[in-house]
Amino acid sequence: MLNSNQSVYYPFHLIYKQESELLNLKRKIGSHFEHMANTPKAQIIRLAIGASISALSILILTFVSTMEIRWLFYLLVFTTLIGILYAIPGYIGIWLWRMRNVLFRKNKD
Repeated sequence: MLNSNQSVYYPFHLIYKQESELLNLKRKIGSHFEHMANTPKAQIIRLAIGASISALSILILTFVSTMEIRWLFYLLVFTTLIGILYAIPGYIGIWLWRMRNVLFRKNKD
């Protein structure tokens, strides 16, 4: 418990530093998203490659499922997950491209 003549020390310079780091991070993420929104062809290609990898892996998995080879099953599941994870930024980039007029509108006041 504090007495009336004691004060609490708040490290405001640390709080300010954390806020400025968060603002810099927000600017970096925003500029990266804006770059993704301005390159729709690259995002479509990325989505197509990731979806193709996943689809091919699932297709092979259905054909070799009767073999019951454990390491092959895990390899194909891992490949499917890699394809999905590779395709996600492409999907987000296409969504950002469609929403760019709303999300990246500059105020002209």
